[in-house]
Amino acid sequence: MRAHTRLELAEDHAHSFTWSSCRANLIQRGSALYLRVRDARSPELRSFKGLKWYELDRKFRISGQWTPFSVPKKITMPTADGRTFSDVSLGFVTFTVEGRTVHLEPIQQTDGTLGFLFRDQTSRSTTYGAGIELIAPAPSNGIHASGTVTLDFNNAHNPPCAYTGYATCPIPPKDNQLNVSIPAGEKRYHP
Repeated sequence: MRAHTRLELAEDHAHSFTWSSCRANLIQRGSALYLRVRDARSPELRSFKGLKWYELDRKFRISGQWTPFSVPKKITMPTADGRTFSDVSLGFVTFTVEGRTVHLEPIQQTDGTLGFLFRDQTSRSTTYGAGIELIAPAPSNGIHASGTVTLDFNNAHNPPCAYTGYATCPIPPKDNQLNVSIPAGEKRYHP
């Protein structure tokens, strides 16, 4: 008789192992488990020519107003592999860019920081078309109280799906698709 075990992982909590030139992480998205493998000797990595970034611009280091939801909001996002991914947002950040007031809804990361998946108008031409990621510190007064959050868009970066068709990245939710341009952070990757 074969023994069955059930592996329980916290959302996006990675368990990793290595062999030869490869490193693998076991991740969980919803009820699905994924094995993310990186090979230090892959032809793609050896031909990698580097990343491109916008010039650092202090005007895209923006202080925003954190507003917690009275009841956490469930967010469902499509993923790069055609599935859906659900998580919870505990609030939103309102800020002004290009003279327009907009807001973004993050997902709290396991380390307490805020993870934003978003698209803006640069996604049409200079940044990754599916959207980019930004990690920001926790709100000034904690996650459950109004406060401020610093959004440094100079640190916005491409998700793993920008580099491989094997990634399972969530696509930004509709409320995080902005009708403004934020030309900061990492540009679209061209091999």
